[in-house]
Amino acid sequence: MGSFVVSARKYRPSSFGTVVGQKNITSTLKNAIKNDHLAQSFLFCGPRGVGKTSCARILAKTVNCFNIADSENIEACNECESCKSFNDGHSLNIYELDAASNNSVDGIRSLVDQVRLAPQIGNRKIYIIDEVHMLSQQAFNAFLKTLEEPPEHAMFILATTEKHKIIPTILSRCQIFNFSRISVADIVSQLERISKSESIEAEPRALHAIAQQSDGAMRDALSMFDQIVGFAGNKMTYEHVIENLNLLNEEYFFKTATAIYEHNVSAGLLIFDEILKKGFDAQHFIVGLGNHFRNLLISQDPKTIHLIETADNIKKQYYEQSKLYNDVLIIHILNALSKCDVNYRSSKNQRLHVELCLIFITKSDLVEKKNDKPQITTIQETVSTPPKPAPNSPSPAINQETPPPPTAPPPQFDSLDPSSGPHGVTDSEKKRNQILKAVSSPSKSAGSKLKGTISIADIMAKKAQEDDAKKDEPIMPFTQEEFLTAWHASILKYKDGGKINLYNTLTKKNPVVDANFNFEIEINNSVQEESITVEKLELLAELRIKLKNHKINLITIVTESKDEYRPYTTLDKFKKMAVKNPKMIELHKRIDLDINN
Repeated sequence: MGSFVVSARKYRPSSFGTVVGQKNITSTLKNAIKNDHLAQSFLFCGPRGVGKTSCARILAKTVNCFNIADSENIEACNECESCKSFNDGHSLNIYELDAASNNSVDGIRSLVDQVRLAPQIGNRKIYIIDEVHMLSQQAFNAFLKTLEEPPEHAMFILATTEKHKIIPTILSRCQIFNFSRISVADIVSQLERISKSESIEAEPRALHAIAQQSDGAMRDALSMFDQIVGFAGNKMTYEHVIENLNLLNEEYFFKTATAIYEHNVSAGLLIFDEILKKGFDAQHFIVGLGNHFRNLLISQDPKTIHLIETADNIKKQYYEQSKLYNDVLIIHILNALSKCDVNYRSSKNQRLHVELCLIFITKSDLVEKKNDKPQITTIQETVSTPPKPAPNSPSPAINQETPPPPTAPPPQFDSLDPSSGPHGVTDSEKKRNQILKAVSSPSKSAGSKLKGTISIADIMAKKAQEDDAKKDEPIMPFTQEEFLTAWHASILKYKDGGKINLYNTLTKKNPVVDANFNFEIEINNSVQEESITVEKLELLAELRIKLKNHKINLITIVTESKDEYRPYTTLDKFKKMAVKNPKMIELHKRIDLDINN
């Protein structure tokens, strides 16, 4: 068998120019060497596989190069005695210590003893300590003095993936270089160079898939590259990559997006079933589908399409499919997929949970094939026919003004809520639209006032109010009895839902509606006011629908409640009981109760 060398070692950077994705750091180090402004201690920190140890070795070799002064690019010559000894792995001036396996104080003390000795050849002795965060507290303390005042010939290069574990006294003594994750484009470019060097024919889409899966680590990308080459040989395709790395093919997401646009529930469910049969997790599908619609959203604008890290032909495919969707629909779908992802782990039937999500985003009437933008009606839209007055009404109507003639209602669309039906405005849509209109509804209080902030909801509410002012909406009259019937039916859900305190507050006194369709609720403190404010919009929306009157409004009045006297002693308690029941005094006299304690 031949001596195979993995790509991560074979193509490890040997000069500053071959380091991938860290140009700002390599430029800084080269300028420091050129101007002779090198510090005596460095700390290289960042994610795994981004070139920290490689840069430390390159810096050590370059500093001791005999011909560095004659180099225009500030690179090691690889020809002098120092460079050759380093390349052969037996340099006497460069020491590497793995702090993960030498983390005791004895190892650091041995290193400190070696620091005192001058270099045999070259100008500096360089100590590279990898995974320095693994050192013990005692080892750090033993290292502090040497790191602060090292000999003139000594240089320390520390490398770590967990900077937060290093004590501040060490950090303050080092120049810190933060290595960043390598971009997908840089990883793909490096893989293309390696493919040409190894005479491997690789599809660009396959290399992009490897780069995306590597999560910014060049070493991980090279390891996956070797794995797939071992399977596919000298011709690497996208199918080889997804099969070996167990990735979900992007074509599934394109097909699912097409099925959603065509309202084809069966096609979407069959695609999901095929994915499950191939052994993929359902949540993996939901996350991937969300990322797909995110790409569709940003590909609608040519300025942001470069944010999609994939091959150019796939970017074009995203751009073509994004024409089918409007941004409103994509945002709704992303919101639904996000909720599905959040609730996935807590679901008892996870497959049904995902299938239900697919069904209601596929059946959504927000998809309009003929219109670029959907129209979404609000809760204040007119009704087609006014309700007939109840016969033999026991009391006169509050307002007898004649409503304007009804107009044909505009088309209504469902929100992406699993509880929504096939047509009409759903509860979630009603609540959302009600927030836009009633977010700044008036609230009176005697002694306290909720703090208001300017937000997007306020801006949208103002716009919704301006739009509503242009509409002629009917105001259907109703009696006090009809109002109370609707009121008690609407608040009963709080009792059934476990919100007993809120239910008791709302039922303490029957509200009375005035001529302007306002009614007041008396509360004792700001806590009750806050709990009512949370449910106020949905409660008003329900009342307005039941009574066909969009002007119904709830006003909370906070009254300062006086602190009640609380008895503590036995005598105080008896007095309070006697106030409620005077017969307690007669009982006390008859049996001669002792209540003085």
